[in-house]
Amino acid sequence: MKKTIYTLIVVLIACSSCSHYYYVPNSPNVPVLREKNDMRISAGYSGGETFEGAELQFAYAVAPHVGIMVNGLTGGKTEEDENNQKQSGKGSYGEIGAGYFLPFSPKKLFVFEIYGGAGTGVTNHEYGTYATSKVGVTKLFIQPSISYAAKKGRFEFAMGSRFSSINVKVKDASLVTDGQYDSYATDLEYVREHANSVLWEPSIRISMGSKDVKFYFSYVHSFNLSNSLLPQELYTASMGLRLTLNTGKK
Repeated sequence: MKKTIYTLIVVLIACSSCSHYYYVPNSPNVPVLREKNDMRISAGYSGGETFEGAELQFAYAVAPHVGIMVNGLTGGKTEEDENNQKQSGKGSYGEIGAGYFLPFSPKKLFVFEIYGGAGTGVTNHEYGTYATSKVGVTKLFIQPSISYAAKKGRFEFAMGSRFSSINVKVKDASLVTDGQYDSYATDLEYVREHANSVLWEPSIRISMGSKDVKFYFSYVHSFNLSNSLLPQELYTASMGLRLTLNTGKK
């Protein structure tokens, strides 16, 4: 009995180490804009269970209470499975959005923001020597958030709650069901038959440093509300630097 349990654990670990996920949540951009001409630029390292890469985020207050954002994520991971076969998944994703921000409380230390937008991306996968696939994703999202910014601007804490509708599409696949690739072919067939999902992605972000440059850490968890069996990354953690400035002030 103990030997059976041990064997099962080894198999589960081996399988999880070479999983292929076809959707990865990017870190929500919660810019904490406060007035017209405020600009936020963030760049950092991101990672999850099956990928590691980089993110770049930009936000700008084009008018009082009106902001725009542009965000990008790129990354992937390559490893060998138990048969010494190369397993690789690499991809990139970009999105744009616009929304409303409102500082509040007596000293305006809190900021409410809500953004909506759209994004698109693609992942390329290798399953051994000859098997490959290309999977695309499109996303519509709405993202309310609440942030606290200390009076001297050295500390910020933000909580976001992004709701997304995604469509995952298999654009190309060269897998054959010959025993070696059966599980991957089954996953791709599942994606074909369950392309649409509704996601809830709560997040937190902590930023510390000077008024103009801060180190940040963020975490987002992705809950698939309509399609829990979709092969997807469940979380993304990121850290990096964040630049804060106002282009209208000299």
